[in-house]
Amino acid sequence: MVKVLFVCLGNICRSPMAEAVFRDMVEKEGLTDKIEIDSAATSSWEHGNPVHYGTRDKLLEVGISVEGMYSRILKDSDLEADYIVGMDNSNIENIIRFVDGRPTGEIKKLLEYANEDRIIDDPWYTGDFEKTYKDVVKGCEALLEKIGFSLEKYNNELNEARERLKSFDYKKFAEENNFGAETVKDVYEALLKDRRDPRDDFEKPLLKSDILNIDNLQVGMELEGTVRNVVKFGAFIDIGLKNDALLHISEISDKYIDDPSKVLSVGQIIKVKIKDVDKDRGRVGLTRKGQN
Repeated sequence: MVKVLFVCLGNICRSPMAEAVFRDMVEKEGLTDKIEIDSAATSSWEHGNPVHYGTRDKLLEVGISVEGMYSRILKDSDLEADYIVGMDNSNIENIIRFVDGRPTGEIKKLLEYANEDRIIDDPWYTGDFEKTYKDVVKGCEALLEKIGFSLEKYNNELNEARERLKSFDYKKFAEENNFGAETVKDVYEALLKDRRDPRDDFEKPLLKSDILNIDNLQVGMELEGTVRNVVKFGAFIDIGLKNDALLHISEISDKYIDDPSKVLSVGQIIKVKIKDVDKDRGRVGLTRKGQN
């Protein structure tokens, strides 16, 4: 799975536009199972706010919806992205500052993929959402072409490697190197299988089919979710929305909890209740009180 993250200052104009446009392109190419797309902000100024009406209206003109999309800031898990794509030089500087030397993917301005060393103007200031849209489309088309080529090249090389591997005598290799035959066999068979994200092995929660966005949530509603991240102040839970909901440490149990990681782990499926819903900021609070 290739992960692409679009980034701008507030995550309400350019980066959500790029996310929505790129997702539409990926869906039309039938690559949704191969490319994961998201967007984020370098600042908290607009955190929790919906997409700017200018971006929303421009995309509706071309049949692309931004429903359920809300601004969020960069987080550590974003370092897993293969491509972190900014809109201007300031975005790139802020991304590099956030990364702070940690391992991550390729960091570039979107139009660099179209061989143009220029920025995408922020329509929040210019008011020209049409120009921004055209630049975003140009950059996204070039980025998709690059990723598509990379995926094709990777698949071709992988298939060639698997063909060569079929003639490999793992029994002889184990004997000559004094390795356990069963261990070598397990490794050999794993290499012949399709590469998958280990998180795909997580048991899937039973999400309510009628929950499509934050507007469908009601306080007191019971549902299941998957623990996506555990932090000092609680855990972030995937309940089927674009943004994860927060289970604060004080809401994990009726008993006192000093460390969420002692009772919760990534990938764990838990039952929760909706404690509060802030539709304006796109935030959902959860609770497990009353269950234990």
